[in-house]
Amino acid sequence: MAVRALEGEITLGTTIPDKKGRSKPLLKMPGHNSGFLLWVLEDDSDLEAKLAAVKLDASAWQKDSILSVVIPDVVKMGVSFNPAPKGDNHGNRAAHATINGELIDLKSWPIFSGPFVTQEPGLLRISDGNESYQIDFRGELPVYKKLP
Repeated sequence: MAVRALEGEITLGTTIPDKKGRSKPLLKMPGHNSGFLLWVLEDDSDLEAKLAAVKLDASAWQKDSILSVVIPDVVKMGVSFNPAPKGDNHGNRAAHATINGELIDLKSWPIFSGPFVTQEPGLLRISDGNESYQIDFRGELPVYKKLP
């Protein structure tokens, strides 16, 4: 797995110590609208060459929330985060994303999906493997519910 900051360099830091004085390592990324490119590779053969070949254009990231990524012989991606009519940059719209020139409909994708946490518009589901809960934010107030 390789991680690259959209702008600047990633530095290693630590969290603020907890009540017992323990800190955990973390990656710090610079910038007001910070972000990162995560690339999962099958193996680390020719890793340096593969990483050097990735072309990340974040020159319009801070001003217009637009970036593009080209991984030679793999994929060409472009993202315009929350396209904003009349300069409205609130996060209530899906990004415009293209992969190899094809527009991807992100409205049908979950915001996040993993084995223990899933988030889609207005719904958050959390599980520890034994019990599961849902928080529904689609109404006037959040509704909490234990799932079967």
